[in-house]
Amino acid sequence: MNKEKKMTIIAQGLYGNRMMTSIDPEHFDALMLGYLDMGAYEFMRNEEKIDRTIIRVPDTENLVLVYNRFREEKRLRSLQEFIQTVRINKFDRFNPSAVIPEKGIVLYSRCIACRITEEGELVSVEQGDYEKVCRYLTQ
Repeated sequence: MNKEKKMTIIAQGLYGNRMMTSIDPEHFDALMLGYLDMGAYEFMRNEEKIDRTIIRVPDTENLVLVYNRFREEKRLRSLQEFIQTVRINKFDRFNPSAVIPEKGIVLYSRCIACRITEEGELVSVEQGDYEKVCRYLTQ
């Protein structure tokens, strides 16, 4: 893989929380769905809807959190079911992944922090971004 094509991101809820890694931009959606193996992603890609909902991180220029609203809706339905039936699926966790009080946003699904250009292209985080975004990512 060409190293110049890589982008550096901060992934929340992948191998844990607040993980900085480099990825091929073409694998962004796969990563949002939790696929690290592109073969598995290609096999399953039509099984789940993908969306790139973008939230701007407060008090930053171009720093954003990106999440899949369909996965978030699924997580919220699971949370609602848990609240109503008080049944726990041992594979589910209901701790928020990100909280942005200034915007009244609480996310329960995986999200990715990166930067966005004026043209809307998602690009690498920069030095100093980790501290800015981690205040909104849970541990």
